[in-house]
Amino acid sequence: MSASSESLPPKIRAFIAVRIPPAVLEQLATVQQQMKNEFRDVSWTRPEAMHLTLHFLGNVKSDRLALLADALLAAAHGLSSFELWLSKPGSFNNRVLWVGVGQGVNELTSLAEAMRGAAKNFGSQEEDRAFNAHVTLGRFRQRARGVDSVLQRIPAPSFTPWRVSSIELIRSELSSNGSRYTMLGSFNLP
Repeated sequence: MSASSESLPPKIRAFIAVRIPPAVLEQLATVQQQMKNEFRDVSWTRPEAMHLTLHFLGNVKSDRLALLADALLAAAHGLSSFELWLSKPGSFNNRVLWVGVGQGVNELTSLAEAMRGAAKNFGSQEEDRAFNAHVTLGRFRQRARGVDSVLQRIPAPSFTPWRVSSIELIRSELSSNGSRYTMLGSFNLP
């Protein structure tokens, strides 16, 4: 763990994620810029904050972070690294703009399920819906119309593939300027 639990408040908001390499973040920023030309009234995700969420924990007791880290480390050692690349843009209910995952989606789903199992009983948020691999690019402030037809006109770049070889436990602090993320631990996949 990179942060001592003594320096943290009693509870923190956290999630488990895969970080995206800089070259792919640049490609996502290009897609996001194309979307900005088409959509208004969107709260855009900063490129440096983009990631693939495996499991949102909600509030976690700081004094249990070391135990959580041990559970994530054990789960990561049971898995293998894999190649992944992103695919095309889409939306969830005309509210959230995202880019999906192409190759590697099955491995990413298995990784998410393993992390969900390892983190069970650590967070305040129990996820009951199926894992849906995506990178969030922005959220409409109000539900929009015709989003999918506009997205079909936006050409998806040929995203650079990368090897997913680690996962991270990340603290999320909400503010009026957007979320601030701090890595608490990184866990390698053999």
